[in-house]
Amino acid sequence: MFRWTGSVGALAGALTLALVGPAGAATGFLTDETLTSAGAGAFDVAMAPNGYAIAGWVEGATRAQVVRVSTRPPGGDWSAPQSFPVSLDYSTTVSVAIASTGAAAVAWEEVTSPTTFDVGVASRPAGGAFAEAEVLRDGTQSYSPSVGIAADGTVTLLYSTSPAAAVLRDFAAGGSALAATLQPLAASCTTSFGNGISVAPSGDAVAPLSCSGASFALRTRGSWSVSPPVADDVHSCPSGSTYHTAVTASIDSAGHPVGVLETHVFQPDFMTCVGPLQSDSYSEQLVLPLAGVMTPVSAPVASGSSFGGFGPFPISGPQAAISPNGIVFSWGAGDMTFRTQANARFFAPDGSGGTADQPVGQQVTGSLYPRLALAGNGRGLLSWVQSDGTTLSVVAAEREPAANAFGTPQPLVSGRDLGFPMLAMDDAGDGLAAWTQGPGPVVLHVRGYDATAPTLTGVSIPASATVGAAATFSAAPFDAWGPLTTTWSFGDGTAATGTSVTHAYASAGTFTASVTSTDAVGNAATSSATVQATAAPAAGGSGAGGGSGGPAISGLSLTHRRFRVGRARTAVSARRRRAPVGTTFSFQLDRAAGVKIAFAKRARGLRSGRRCVKPSRRLRRAHARRCTRRVAIRPALTRAVRAGANAVPFSGRIGRRALAPGRYVATLTATADGSAGPPSGIRFAVVR
Repeated sequence: MFRWTGSVGALAGALTLALVGPAGAATGFLTDETLTSAGAGAFDVAMAPNGYAIAGWVEGATRAQVVRVSTRPPGGDWSAPQSFPVSLDYSTTVSVAIASTGAAAVAWEEVTSPTTFDVGVASRPAGGAFAEAEVLRDGTQSYSPSVGIAADGTVTLLYSTSPAAAVLRDFAAGGSALAATLQPLAASCTTSFGNGISVAPSGDAVAPLSCSGASFALRTRGSWSVSPPVADDVHSCPSGSTYHTAVTASIDSAGHPVGVLETHVFQPDFMTCVGPLQSDSYSEQLVLPLAGVMTPVSAPVASGSSFGGFGPFPISGPQAAISPNGIVFSWGAGDMTFRTQANARFFAPDGSGGTADQPVGQQVTGSLYPRLALAGNGRGLLSWVQSDGTTLSVVAAEREPAANAFGTPQPLVSGRDLGFPMLAMDDAGDGLAAWTQGPGPVVLHVRGYDATAPTLTGVSIPASATVGAAATFSAAPFDAWGPLTTTWSFGDGTAATGTSVTHAYASAGTFTASVTSTDAVGNAATSSATVQATAAPAAGGSGAGGGSGGPAISGLSLTHRRFRVGRARTAVSARRRRAPVGTTFSFQLDRAAGVKIAFAKRARGLRSGRRCVKPSRRLRRAHARRCTRRVAIRPALTRAVRAGANAVPFSGRIGRRALAPGRYVATLTATADGSAGPPSGIRFAVVR
């Protein structure tokens, strides 16, 4: 019976797609990202427990193929693909693995038909680059490779050799596989095509094997055990035969393994051997470790039959995945009407207490091969390609953590030449889907699945602030997929957007300031704190020298703090803004007022007592301390401005006189009803 192992598929659409599933946090697939430009073939994807992702694929035409790999750190972007040439005619399979440190590996099968098979492999250490690819041939040929990686960067490469044997090599990521010891795992067995090794961060591992029957290999604390094969019972027509297949095996990040054993009973047509009276019956069992050996532990968890070789497979794409809160088993159930239904069942971690079959979505025309992924927290995804008779679609359904149901599947893309999807998930519940799409060059697409809220670190909210003085608020939000929008509420009816902002309170009081970071599907994280705003102390003197009752300038900024002088003059006195040239002063006022903008050039000086004065020969001989003095530039600019946000263009000229290149300070003072508010200053530089 054919088992799909991941090949081509596609994904399109620029908008975020939110899944309709059981109640919970917002979830959804993000914007489509294309990883290839030329024709893509076999591919694989994987995620580390922390969300570090990897994709590998075959690209190009026969005799000119390459294997390419791209990685994506949590919160980052997909890297430019790295290429490894295929030395034989073409490649049929790719396997990838990645650790939370970014250490990674890729393996592939190289073929020159009909009998020449080699294994290619490349890896990289944490923080490093992929080493040059190596080609392995043990015995007369090597084939069906798969890779896994432990948290410490140890890569396990599992593959088959001829004469038939399952072998493996363990080596450090970035190191040589050829230099590693060849370890026989099981004589007279081969690795399962496309359903290879699965490695936990601890290094524990599980793999399905084919040994004229079914077997499973389990590594626990560095030691391997191979289960006794469940042997096939094969007879010639007209007698029936029974076949056993280790369909798939996986292990979660905590080191819990699970496998699926399939039994196929074939009864030939007693008259013609192959004909309308032949029957095929299939049943699936869960396989779990007992006394350190993978062992069937359940009655059949799914079964089905077909007659005469007609209709879709009665069971297609069976798969089991495990997390600390239980096991999920999924499959496609076909009937004699040429229609197939995705199904799922849910079990305790020990395989007990299975739920009834849960149909997921609607029956579809033809066969379907659902792909299952389960996160460390129990969240799950189920995806497949389906047809309504005229149109292909890739759909996905979501399972909330620990729920005994998948939600309604949602179409991710519809079109032509859609291939089967691949899924991967991390421990937190985020994940990705990948598939290819034609026509023309078949292109690989990847879409992130975001199920977790951002995290807020480095939140800085001042405990106190002075009325009219700008205070700085900042945060460092993080999300595995992003993009993020960060907004601030200052508790006084005003808001701002950005990871670092300034705000000036217009009145005294206690305010609750909060920051919220929201991802593309609506997950949000919020942090808040109180700010005590107090009035500025009254300035000494009288009249325009200012008292506490003067208008307050806040949020002072410049569009450019380093600029060239423009050709246009800046009016010395004006009531209306002119077109901005050079830079623009932006600020807020708590009331309408007249604003004076005074300029001073920052110049070198020497200390004379407590003053900073122009350097003189006497002070230089006395080795006076250096200082920076301010040389006033006259006249000042004056503007009549309104309450709220204001912008005052400044060309770099006062009237027609251009400021010479250098460093300057602009001091803004607002006056209303004879009272001046506190001054607010900002530095800038004029360049040629």
